[in-house]
Amino acid sequence: METPPSLTALPPTVAYGCAATWSSADVPEKITAAYYVMRAEEARSHADEMRDPVARRMMFDIAEGYDRLSEWLAKLEEDGG
Repeated sequence: METPPSLTALPPTVAYGCAATWSSADVPEKITAAYYVMRAEEARSHADEMRDPVARRMMFDIAEGYDRLSEWLAKLEEDGG
């Protein structure tokens, strides 16, 4: 889907109704399942604020991906990995 012309002059975070709050400084030295649970919650929170339905769906898909990563890492952590 093409971006509407009225939004092309705006930064993507403004055009799609969310503010980027993540930086590489937020990444812990050791990534755990809990980290991805937090990221999924954050992605859902951003999706809830989005006005564009395509961007909103994409953000919910990202949250689902974080959920899968957290489940995979939780299993690894249980197995001692």
